[in-house]
Amino acid sequence: MRSLPIYSIGNVLANFFNRFYPDTRPVVNIIFTAFELVYFVYFLTRVIKSGTVKKLVWVLTGLFLSNDIYHVAKKDFKENLGLPEVYECIILIIPCMVYFREILLKPKIAELRKEPSFWMVTGILFYFFLLIPTLFISSYFQYKKMDDVAEAFYSVNNYSQLISYILFIKAMRCRRKEPF
Repeated sequence: MRSLPIYSIGNVLANFFNRFYPDTRPVVNIIFTAFELVYFVYFLTRVIKSGTVKKLVWVLTGLFLSNDIYHVAKKDFKENLGLPEVYECIILIIPCMVYFREILLKPKIAELRKEPSFWMVTGILFYFFLLIPTLFISSYFQYKKMDDVAEAFYSVNNYSQLISYILFIKAMRCRRKEPF
């Protein structure tokens, strides 16, 4: 994953704009969520073997992006924390689970601690699996007009993101003989 720094810079920029230019938050969220989804789907479809799942994930990604393009074209940028991100999580969790299933069904399991894709997929699964309840609970508090509590709860997401980045760093430190 030589391109991981590009993802990291995109993440930092999205957080910067959301923090210092809150009026742009809905647009930044749409753009970054689309970028993040395509980035991770590309990686995941390179490491899984199932052609059916690869096609399914790309079709779901296409539908997701079509929905984003529709909202951008209509200039419908309402602050909708949660639903698009939950769809993103579901789209990304599917190939992660398939990857682990494929690893477990192999007759000879590779030494996973030296396998970069294992650490990347673990980081992706960990982050997006924990993001779902964070989004639901945060959205609940937003619905109840308790924005401070919603933001505080959403900040818990930073810890799962930190652990995820640690797993990504572990992946980058692994050596692999063949490119993926």
